[in-house]
Amino acid sequence: MVRVPANDQTAVLADMLNDMKIAVENALPHKFRVTHAVVTSPDSIRLTAEEIGDVLDFLHITNLMAAPDELFSASAAYAGLGNGLCKTYSDPYTCAEEEHFDLPFERILVVGFSDAALSMTLKGMRSYTSTGADAAFIDLELGYADAASDTDVQQLYAKIGARMREFVQEYRFKVTKILLTGTRVGDGRFKQTLKDALAVSVAPQALTQTSPNEQAEELLHVFATAQGAAEVAKRRLEGPVRCHWKSTCEFLQTVQASGREKDGMEL
Repeated sequence: MVRVPANDQTAVLADMLNDMKIAVENALPHKFRVTHAVVTSPDSIRLTAEEIGDVLDFLHITNLMAAPDELFSASAAYAGLGNGLCKTYSDPYTCAEEEHFDLPFERILVVGFSDAALSMTLKGMRSYTSTGADAAFIDLELGYADAASDTDVQQLYAKIGARMREFVQEYRFKVTKILLTGTRVGDGRFKQTLKDALAVSVAPQALTQTSPNEQAEELLHVFATAQGAAEVAKRRLEGPVRCHWKSTCEFLQTVQASGREKDGMEL
């Protein structure tokens, strides 16, 4: 029997990821193949572990975020822009200490804008591993591609500004950092709309973070989520993941031999 995705929705995802897999492999030297992956989804959609597992099993790719762990877009963007990452990820003790004592707690607002949609996520973060979101939405009617003329563009940004104000004022959390993601966040009119919409509700220092002025920095915002997912994938390949004090964990056998305590811990 030929292995197929469980339903029509995961079949669509499988087709998308297979196209991406082929594109990546074609860009790499011939001997390299995609064998492991971290898949993120918007916090407002939250694909289940079963759905992601079904897709990756079909493509014969190992899921590096297998249950009970998860990684959604806001956390991936946070990591991709250099936030919420311990330095010593190869040592679970030191990494946990760094996350607890060295990383600040921040209330982040992730704003995504592309041809397809406008999205916003409000979330409290210390580490990229912080779970849950306070609020999130994705609006497919507010994508840039819906603006066909100058009048359409003006109307679009008026609607975007109103949606932003409504979202932030509804939840009234103190936002300490704004992260921009997506292919259209570099548009000057979008950044001005964002500043005007959030001026009353967000601290001025947070708004200054929304003005990348170098092309390289703009590209970083475009690919922030993908870069964060890649960083997480690297860490989960190179460091111990959900590793217990027992004989099946090669890393912790070495640690035990060095004389550390044998209390249980997982990362």
